[in-house]
Amino acid sequence: MLQGIFPVIPTLFTARNELDLAGQRRVIRFALAAGAHGLVFPGVASEYSHLSLPEREQLLALVAAETAGKVPLVGGASAPTANEVIAAGSIALKHGIRHLMIMAPVGLGADVAAHRTFFQQVAAGLPGAEIIKTTNFRQACAVLERARLAILPEGGLHHAAAAFGTAAIVIFGGYISPAQTGYAHHVN
Repeated sequence: MLQGIFPVIPTLFTARNELDLAGQRRVIRFALAAGAHGLVFPGVASEYSHLSLPEREQLLALVAAETAGKVPLVGGASAPTANEVIAAGSIALKHGIRHLMIMAPVGLGADVAAHRTFFQQVAAGLPGAEIIKTTNFRQACAVLERARLAILPEGGLHHAAAAFGTAAIVIFGGYISPAQTGYAHHVN
C-alpha cells in the first residue's frame, strides 16, 4: 500500500524548450531530501501532454535511476486513448514502475459505459500494473481548504490553494512562468 507524501515531479525545460535533465535531477533529489515518501511522474504538472513517448521514456528512466528503489514510484500514463495509455504504461512497467496513475480522457464525458470500456481495455493491455484511482478535484480542494501549507506544482491545485487563502510553495517547471499564473502571496 502506498502511503505518505508523493509529489508530482514537474518536467523542466530549458530556455530552448528542450528537456532540462540536470534540472530534473535536482528536483528529484530535492523531493527525496525533503522527505517525500514516493514520487509521481509524469502527471498534469509534468506537462505530460506535451511529451512524446520517447521523452516520457527518457524522463521515467531518469526518475527510476535517481530514486534507485529508495522510494516507490507512481508512473503517470494518462493519454487521450486506451492504446496510448497502454503504450505509456508499458514504458513505466519497463522501468520497474508498477503503480500507474491514469485519468480518464476528457472526451469520454459523463458516459459511464465508455469509462468502463476504457479502463477495461487499459487493464487488459497492462497486466501486472496496479492502476491507482486519483482523488477527484473536490476531495483535493477539501484537503487544501484545511491545510496550513501546500507544496504544489503549477496547475489547478495551486489556483485552488490561492482561492482558499492557503499558503503555498509552487513549483514551476519552466513551460509556464510564475509571471503568467503565480500569486503574490505564494512562494513561486
